[in-house]
Amino acid sequence: MYGIDAAAKQYFHTSAKKLTNYQASLLAALLPNPRYYQNHLRSYVLQRRRNAILYGITRMKNDKETRLFVNTLK
Repeated sequence: MYGIDAAAKQYFHTSAKKLTNYQASLLAALLPNPRYYQNHLRSYVLQRRRNAILYGITRMKNDKETRLFVNTLK
């Protein structure tokens, strides 16, 4: 499988645009070794990676400079 849209469809039966922050952070956490982690979705290490990514997403959404940058990309 290649690409975020393919991963979103396989794991969550949705498109990449419709992913929640939680779902997106889980997919990002899988990246170092998706074949291993797809069979270990409840792994402590994977959960910690997902939580760290989710925390980063939340902080970025609340950061004024990040919002300004994202708005320039639209």
